[in-house]
Amino acid sequence: MIILKHADQNFFGVFLLLNKIKNIFLLFFITNSFAQDGDYEEYLRFLPDSVRSSVESRIKTDVQDESNYDELNQIRRDSFIEMEERPVEYDEFDNEIPSLFGYDLFDIETSFDSSGIIAAPREYVLGPGDELTISFSGSIQGIKKTSINREGNLFLKELGTVSFSGLTFDEASEKLRNITQASLIGTEVEISLSRLRTIQVFVLGNSKRPGSYNFSPLSSISSILFNTRGPTENGSLRNISLKRANKEIGSLDMYELLINANTSNELRIQSGDALLVNPVGNRIKIWGNVNRPAIYEIKEGETFNDILNFASGLSSKADKNKITLSRLNNSGEREFSDYSLKDINSMKLKDSDEIFIHDLSGKLSNNIRIEGFLSNRGVYSFIENSKI
Repeated sequence: MIILKHADQNFFGVFLLLNKIKNIFLLFFITNSFAQDGDYEEYLRFLPDSVRSSVESRIKTDVQDESNYDELNQIRRDSFIEMEERPVEYDEFDNEIPSLFGYDLFDIETSFDSSGIIAAPREYVLGPGDELTISFSGSIQGIKKTSINREGNLFLKELGTVSFSGLTFDEASEKLRNITQASLIGTEVEISLSRLRTIQVFVLGNSKRPGSYNFSPLSSISSILFNTRGPTENGSLRNISLKRANKEIGSLDMYELLINANTSNELRIQSGDALLVNPVGNRIKIWGNVNRPAIYEIKEGETFNDILNFASGLSSKADKNKITLSRLNNSGEREFSDYSLKDINSMKLKDSDEIFIHDLSGKLSNNIRIEGFLSNRGVYSFIENSKI
């Protein structure tokens, strides 16, 4: 038996403290040295065997995490750079050539990750596969993770089996608190979602990537569209149906999100839902002196003012008294008519209409293009009231 005197005990305590400080210093030194040059094996031999393995694990984990984040961020940066550098084409009159609005916004792929602690909305309905973190405090303390089983029940050793079938997150929280207060005196409980279940959703119709997918139950129609690269150019951005049990329960107009940033009309999905991208409706081209020239899809009853709103309004050089409407007649030929801003808003728009907003300088209105079987095809100056 070894008996330590008081002074020896103090010395032994100081020795242990210094030893811990030394180990902490070495750990800090190694971690920082490795972050600079990656050569850590030489330093590890100074550590005691009891901590060497944990230090190695810590260093490797840290480095791997940084590498993953760097790679992910670089992929995202490259994707955005690719979109930003897409060239804009102009005609010979320096007008931007309009393209279909909105479809290129789906070119960047996103990803769904259901891991991590989730901030669940109050109305979220819990279901089989959802993992909850249960935190007890007070007379009983502890943190547990457990999943809801196929029957919609949750088992806890302290409380037994608790049924969460059909309950929202708020209702489940209240139910668990009531049971805890009745069964475990002096104990409080809190729950949070630590992992979401996945649900199966079908994406059909005019989708770039139709098929069956697994998504988070918190997903909306728009998030599903972005994950599946959106509609084809023959698919509608303004009539996307959500079907459940062969019944349409709602539809989404993506213009509300893409143009007005309105998310109030978003619909939540359930397992087995089908997302149908319907065929595109009527389209109108507007270009010239507007802020966002493009080809827009219109709904029944929408007017020139609606199209102008889609195009972010007139530019500062726009001539409000010189707006040309080009329309196909019954023979398939185009007829051109000029209107003022006030008059054109009363016109009922038709599929394939083209609207050009002239410049105040009259640059385009004083030029005319001649094409066909002629020896002198090209662009010529135009004088008002002259004949063909």
